[in-house]
Amino acid sequence: MKISCTIVALCLLPLVVLGQGAPRWVSSQWRESFFPPSTYFTGFVSEFAIPGEPEDKAKVRLENDAKRKLLESIRVSVQSDQTMVDQSVEANGALEQSYASYSSVVSTSASAEIVGLTAEAYYDRRDDMFYAFAYASKNDLKEYYKSGVSVAVQKIESAMRSARQQENSGNKGRAKKLYEAAQPLFAELEFAQALLAAVGSDEGSIQTAKALALKSELTAAMARMQSAIAVYISSTEHNFDQRVRLLETKLKAELSKRGYSFVANRQSADWLLTIDASTREGSETNGVYVSYLDAEISIIEQRTRKEIYGNTFTDLKGAGLDYKTAGRKAYDSGLKAITDEIVKSIER
Repeated sequence: MKISCTIVALCLLPLVVLGQGAPRWVSSQWRESFFPPSTYFTGFVSEFAIPGEPEDKAKVRLENDAKRKLLESIRVSVQSDQTMVDQSVEANGALEQSYASYSSVVSTSASAEIVGLTAEAYYDRRDDMFYAFAYASKNDLKEYYKSGVSVAVQKIESAMRSARQQENSGNKGRAKKLYEAAQPLFAELEFAQALLAAVGSDEGSIQTAKALALKSELTAAMARMQSAIAVYISSTEHNFDQRVRLLETKLKAELSKRGYSFVANRQSADWLLTIDASTREGSETNGVYVSYLDAEISIIEQRTRKEIYGNTFTDLKGAGLDYKTAGRKAYDSGLKAITDEIVKSIER
């Protein structure tokens, strides 16, 4: 009887230690029993209270630390899967490439959003200690991200299909935007695949070859798009009796940064960009002359003959010691405003 009582007492020891309101997960024995590594990712941290740190702030900090430990365990699991694939002589090349990117996809940031991830924190006033515990069910992750992989692939296929249609129709500007919009979707897919790999599921790898083919296609498409839209510029710019090319030069520079190219042959252009700008006299006060710049800008899509941009800028002001100098100042002050407005509009 005495031996039986001793055994019962030892079995209840963790519960005794965890009395006075402490959560059961503070006990390592309890965590191992109810959150085993085979079915859960977990993260546990504990530390003495920092003098002067508010309790709420300390709890949030430790919860984030516990989440980071959980996410680190996922990353380690992904790396382990990658190593096994790398060591396999029969490893599929596409699968190997996919696993190689997983460890960089799974962030160890506490802000990473993992479905089903739960974190709790506790402060033991008696010992002046903080504890935090984070956990996520592998089965829940598997079920959620199996669907996530399929949805991500479908979204990518749809986006690529729309982009191809626009490109084949000659709408290169629209195609470029759609291809660019497809890029972030691959991050969603790789993240879902990473989580599936971490829980030991090969469901994500089923879509790997297809995803890599789509990514390869996107890379090639983006390379085409870098110089896809060819622009022919017809510019008539005057600062009074002086011929200038200030707006043309500025617009070329800004559009070149965004992948547009320029051609000398009007017939080979996708867009026809017309600039008509001139300065005019304003007032003169005490030797200070004021001039105004007026500019009309038009962009025509040559295939459809539709104007995709058109605007008139008037009364852009400049001041100087004579009208011509003031006119140059008017150009200088209007260059950025005009080009910014044009680029913003066509990139919308």
